[in-house]
Amino acid sequence: MEKQCTVLIVEDEEIERQSLISILQGYFKDTIKVYAAAHALEALELYKRFHHDIVLSDIEMPGMNGLQLIEELKKENLLTIFYIVTSYDDFSYAQKAIQLGIEDFILKPVTPTQIIKTIAKAIGLVKTQQNQKDAISTLFQRYGNIRPILEKGCIYAILTRRGEMEIQKYIKDLNLRVNSGLCFIVSPKNVKLEEIQQIHEAIYDLGYCCIHDYVNSNYIFFVFYSEVFGIQDIQAIEQVITQALSPMAFVGIGSCVESCVKFYDSYVHALRDCQPLNMRIKINYNNMSKSKTEMDEKREQFVHICTEAFRNYKDDIIYIEIRNYAQYLMLYPLAVIEEQVNLMLQAVVKELQKDFKENIEIGQIPKLSIENELYTHTLPLQLVQIFNSLFYPLRSSKKQESSSLVRQIVDYIEQHYEKPISLEEVAKVFSVSPFYVSKIIKNNLGKSFTDIVNECRIEKAKNLLKAHVRIKEVVFCCGFQSQSYFSKMFKKLVGVSPKEYQDMFL
Repeated sequence: MEKQCTVLIVEDEEIERQSLISILQGYFKDTIKVYAAAHALEALELYKRFHHDIVLSDIEMPGMNGLQLIEELKKENLLTIFYIVTSYDDFSYAQKAIQLGIEDFILKPVTPTQIIKTIAKAIGLVKTQQNQKDAISTLFQRYGNIRPILEKGCIYAILTRRGEMEIQKYIKDLNLRVNSGLCFIVSPKNVKLEEIQQIHEAIYDLGYCCIHDYVNSNYIFFVFYSEVFGIQDIQAIEQVITQALSPMAFVGIGSCVESCVKFYDSYVHALRDCQPLNMRIKINYNNMSKSKTEMDEKREQFVHICTEAFRNYKDDIIYIEIRNYAQYLMLYPLAVIEEQVNLMLQAVVKELQKDFKENIEIGQIPKLSIENELYTHTLPLQLVQIFNSLFYPLRSSKKQESSSLVRQIVDYIEQHYEKPISLEEVAKVFSVSPFYVSKIIKNNLGKSFTDIVNECRIEKAKNLLKAHVRIKEVVFCCGFQSQSYFSKMFKKLVGVSPKEYQDMFL
């Protein structure tokens, strides 16, 4: 059913007012609803209540005239269609009417045909306006439906480091003005969904743009600002988070950055900063600038923990520390990462040479192979590989049973597990027959050669999975020829699938 048009007649002459009402109601029936006012003040009261679609007003009335009335009414609603009815053919009136955007200027006496044509035309204009309004409303609704998809895409582009052009495209599609931004993360533990929405809305109320999504078991927010964040802006955002969540909620707040390619850095910083609210949220106000002293302390701490764990065969601790240290370094430019890793490896070599006879020349230390800033996410895996290839062979010199052939074979397997290893190859290395290798392994260890190889590879795989290396990369790094065989052996020896095992260390 079409919306009923509303018409307001403003005429101080009773006879003329009733005549206009009669003409309109008689012709248009129920398609319009007619209101009438005898003077401007009454018209104002009616208009404030009903916001009529069409206003037909006399000019000359006691007190406020028709033009003055329309000027006031336009302050309430710009979409109303106005007509002036007057017996005065005065240019000054016509000029003022044009300035006010009045649809037409009608001279008295008005005939029924003339008034019917005028209102019919006005009804057509009202319908056109309504159709345009409905079309705009539909567009907004469609945009509202697609916006969450765009927000998800924008966050995904940032987290996967898709590059400036793709991120900027999402920012443009979302109609955002961005000169600076920051990321903060909320763990779902002790947090309600309505609290997440409350944070989103409150940040918008502060005048910032905000997008969020649930990714990797966390609520991830990116807050954008058309200017550069100041300390007061940051404190306002911090206050919103603190007021919305319980003190036990885990929150991490990243650095303020001024480039869309740095949004990922803010995300990594937020991950590292995650802690309960009651332990105080601390936001980095200095655009990620860290002192050399802090980097030295981080490096020395890492070297101390890892070398002690290496001496005590606590490999789990080593891989956890590698992951944490890599995440810390990933906040910095590539040149800084390479410098810090080189210093760290030299320090580890120097420390371990106190205990092991083998000398490792600095030139033997593998180099990072990160091509550019987009590939710094491979840092944890590269550090694991460097430790495996460089430091673990040192352990063989400490093992008393290294003189036995079985121990040498096991050591050989541990040192070459990432490569194809056959019984024939090992026998050739130690100048014995494959049958003899198989026999002494079975007699001493109660297992087959293949069992020993698989167990060694699975143990290495467990460490990589704990360090959150991707399963496909683990398969490759541990010497398995297929992911299906790897999964089968892992399930057999560990009791759970590789994915289930990795999820235990999230």
